[in-house]
Amino acid sequence: QQKDNRSSKTIQQKDTNNNDNNINNENNTRDTTARSDKSLQAKAIINFTFETNKWENITSEDIDIWKEAYPACDINLGLKQMRSWLIANPKKKKKNYRRFITNWLSRWQEKGGSTKSEKYEEDASEKYRTV
Repeated sequence: QQKDNRSSKTIQQKDTNNNDNNINNENNTRDTTARSDKSLQAKAIINFTFETNKWENITSEDIDIWKEAYPACDINLGLKQMRSWLIANPKKKKKNYRRFITNWLSRWQEKGGSTKSEKYEEDASEKYRTV
């Protein structure tokens, strides 16, 4: 009788494992579907057109995200500087302009960005004042 009980327990464990596998398969299917939906909703690819020397597909949402992420940087000024650099270096075309912009702004932020604090400007004016 003990053998029968053991074999039935073993069978129950196998059934439980199969149920777990089925649940995991269902979750994997849901995850894959969710990933597919997200990829369909992916943001438009940012591009720089060398014929017109203009940015394409930069949205106001992109600019708002960059302003929040890089508060010391003037985003519009940065985009103009990037544009100037790209025009001067046409052989260095990028595959991923969104990453190019993010990396540029990140480095700029680390260097202090474009905005100066009011205290810094006041100190400088006092230091270099001529009488």
